[in-house]
Amino acid sequence: MIKIKVNGKEKEIKEKVYIADFLKEINVKIETVFIAHNGTIAGKNLLDKTVLKDGDELEILRITAGG
Repeated sequence: MIKIKVNGKEKEIKEKVYIADFLKEINVKIETVFIAHNGTIAGKNLLDKTVLKDGDELEILRITAGG
C-alpha cells in the first residue's frame, strides 16, 4: 500500500495504480474535471499512463458552468 493526498486528504491505495483507474474507483468522470498531479495540470492523455507513487498529491478540480 502507498499513501497519496487527494485534495489535501491522505488516502491509502494499492501500488501500481494509474491515475485514470484511481479516478474511476472513486467515481470521478475524467471528462468533468481537471487533475493536478504534484502541482502540475495533468493532460487527460497522460492519466492512463501515469502510475501513482507514494507521496504523490492529486487535486481534483471540477468543471462547473455558470453565468
